Amino acid sequence: MVLKQIHLISSIILLVFIFIFLITGIVIVNRNLFEIPGTEENQSKILVEKQMTGSPEEYSNYLKEKFGFKGRQFQTHEKNGNWTFQFNFQGSNKRITLTPAQDTFYIRTSTQKMTLLTVSSKLHHMRGFSGGWEYTLWGIFYDLTTISLIIFAITGVLMWFRLRTRYTSGWWFLASGMIIPLIMVCLFLFWR
Repeated sequence: MVLKQIHLISSIILLVFIFIFLITGIVIVNRNLFEIPGTEENQSKILVEKQMTGSPEEYSNYLKEKFGFKGRQFQTHEKNGNWTFQFNFQGSNKRITLTPAQDTFYIRTSTQKMTLLTVSSKLHHMRGFSGGWEYTLWGIFYDLTTISLIIFAITGVLMWFRLRTRYTSGWWFLASGMIIPLIMVCLFLFWR
């Protein structure tokens, strides 16, 4: 009885995840039915109040607090000596360039209106936990779904194994469930 309850709970979690990916996948595949919002770009120039004396990560955190930026943070040291700090968030990306003299910030902001199409695309490409509570929540949901998928498979096999004499065709389903993914992996690896 406990096995059935665990199997049911894991299947509900999987159902939610599959439903979300089904709807967003249909939207992405049929992108020509939706208007793709344009990207608006703004540029500004600001004088530096505090120079970078510590690590780029510390300075990136300083910029995040000072300007109220959201999202994932990236730092790049370019060949010309500029430091670039990026803050990527859903629908808004900030790129701050700090010159080698550390006297001026060049801030480039790209914004895109969030529609069903853009949100669907972002959900399919969002990975990891860093970047704010939205990323963390989605990362936890991803991990929970992965664990649920494993538990669903194991509990399903265990429940069937108890009744295998009554449901002998289960061996065929079990075998096909293992062989079909192996064939797909081999096709992707070796088909040229």
